[in-house]
Amino acid sequence: MNNAWITRIVESLDGLYPTREAKNIAYFALQRICGCSMTDLLMGKHDYLSEEQELQMEDILNRLKKKEPIQYILGEGEFHGLTFEVNSNVLIPRPETAELVDWICDDFFDKGGSFLDIGTGSGCIAITLKYLNAQFDANATDISPLALNTAMRNAKRLCADVSFIIDDILHPQTEFDPLDFIVSNPPYITEAEKSSMRENVLGYEPHSALFVEGDDPLLFYRAIADYGLTHLKNNGFLYFEINEKFGKEIQQMLEDYGYKEVVVREDMEGKDRMVRCKKR
Repeated sequence: MNNAWITRIVESLDGLYPTREAKNIAYFALQRICGCSMTDLLMGKHDYLSEEQELQMEDILNRLKKKEPIQYILGEGEFHGLTFEVNSNVLIPRPETAELVDWICDDFFDKGGSFLDIGTGSGCIAITLKYLNAQFDANATDISPLALNTAMRNAKRLCADVSFIIDDILHPQTEFDPLDFIVSNPPYITEAEKSSMRENVLGYEPHSALFVEGDDPLLFYRAIADYGLTHLKNNGFLYFEINEKFGKEIQQMLEDYGYKEVVVREDMEGKDRMVRCKKR
């Protein structure tokens, strides 16, 4: 029965998603509906669905056909092995962001530090960092009260002690003691890139978290770099997720601000997606 559902979903999503991604979506949906693990599904432990579960899968499939992301349909998404509540007020956590978290954890292995996550959204970066390293003093800001409410629920759900504050990095009001690092995955997609984006992203994820104001791809990076000059400790770090098209420009901008040891790192797909630098 489950194999039939997997085949049906993959065929229905042909042209919307690559086959492997469509199959992952099907398994993700079945795991949530059956309340089981991938291993259980592969072993056939939940091979038959109840009438109610069948109806739930029909609803999921109908919404998938309308290009609604499976994470929003189910109300949750996976990030770094943890489950986060997601909704239309926050971005869906992505693998490249998990790579940024890994980079930070490698740099701060077995030691604490205070940090600020700017534009936290679902809270996935700040919460995961705190979850992985209890020694961190974790702080996070966002301009959206609805996003912060989601982040706070995620922190409570995962027992992560993170301080959440509403603030706008373009007009910051919040003061912090000098921080060991600042991390951000800010809006960085330009209007010119809209035409190349998937409809499931463009039609459902919050545009304020995706698109940069005034079509200026470095707007938020400059604001955060400026903020870091007065809120980072000496030799404190900045970590960014970036638009793959603007790695060199961001590197030059950070050097112009006086940051040192600017490193642009590729993600698993060989794209420039992360930057780290130090305050002089």
